[in-house]
Amino acid sequence: MYTLALGRNGDKVTESTQDSFDKLKTDRAYREYKNSRKDKSHLIKYPQSVEPSDYYKYLESKVLRNEN
Repeated sequence: MYTLALGRNGDKVTESTQDSFDKLKTDRAYREYKNSRKDKSHLIKYPQSVEPSDYYKYLESKVLRNEN
């Protein structure tokens, strides 16, 4: 999530107070975003399945009949 710049020899670049403040702001904003996503009580729930069509039932009966 955070970009980390490395020096030539792979040493970590020191983190300034501004960087840590930005990280705190980012974490707080993400936490507020996640909390706002949790409350979905205003949404209506619908079933996620569909009744099979007559043609599907017809094909299924043909397949089951051929297996016996």
